Amino acid sequence: MKRLRKILVNTATAISLVLLIAVSVLWVRSYSLSDQFIWKSKTGWRSLSSGTGHLIVNVLVTDWSERPGSPLGLEYRRDQAIVPFNYLMDLNTDATDIDTTWEWHGFAWYSKRTTRDLIAMGVAPFWSIAMLAGVLPTGWTILRWRSKMRTRRKRGECCMKCGYDLRATPNRCPECGSVPNASDPHSTLQLRAKVERPQALYLSRQIIR
Repeated sequence: MKRLRKILVNTATAISLVLLIAVSVLWVRSYSLSDQFIWKSKTGWRSLSSGTGHLIVNVLVTDWSERPGSPLGLEYRRDQAIVPFNYLMDLNTDATDIDTTWEWHGFAWYSKRTTRDLIAMGVAPFWSIAMLAGVLPTGWTILRWRSKMRTRRKRGECCMKCGYDLRATPNRCPECGSVPNASDPHSTLQLRAKVERPQALYLSRQIIR
C-alpha cells in the first residue's frame, strides 16, 4: 500500500510539473500571440485560449445537430495577442436574456442565457494556474530535501542544530558554533574516527616493518 501511494504521488507530481511547464510556456507566449484550442460538437463548442497573461475559457451550449457539413472535433488556431474583454455585451440582446457579470482582481465570469443557447466566458490569470500546478512539485521537492537532510544528520554529515554540512569541519560547526557530541555513535567525530583508526593502524604497521 505504501509503495502504491508513493507511485501515485510521484505520478501526480510529474503530471503537475508538465502542466506547470505548459502553463508557463503559454503564459510567456500570450504577450506575443494567442493560442486557441477549439472543440466543436453537436452540442456547441468549447475553447481554451490565451490572452495577455490570462487563460480564457469560452463555452457555447446549443443544438448543432441540424447543421450538416459543419466540421466537428478539435481545432487549433493561432492569432495575434488579444486582451480579454466581455464580448457578450456586443451580442444581440432580448428582454428574456439573463446576463451575468463578475470580475475580481483579474478573474472574470460572463454569461448570457437565452431561450435556446447558453454562452459563457471565464478568465483567470496565468499566475494563479501556475501557482496551483506548482503546489505538488514544490511540496515533493521540500519533502525530498528534508528526507535527505534527515538521513545526512543521522550519518553525522550535518549539524544537528542548523543542518550545516560538517564533512569539511567535523570538530565544530562554522555556522552556529556547536560542537558535535563525541559520544554520539552517529556524530561526525565518531564516523571519522572509524575511518581514521584503521588507516592509522595500517600506517603504523608499515612503519614498524
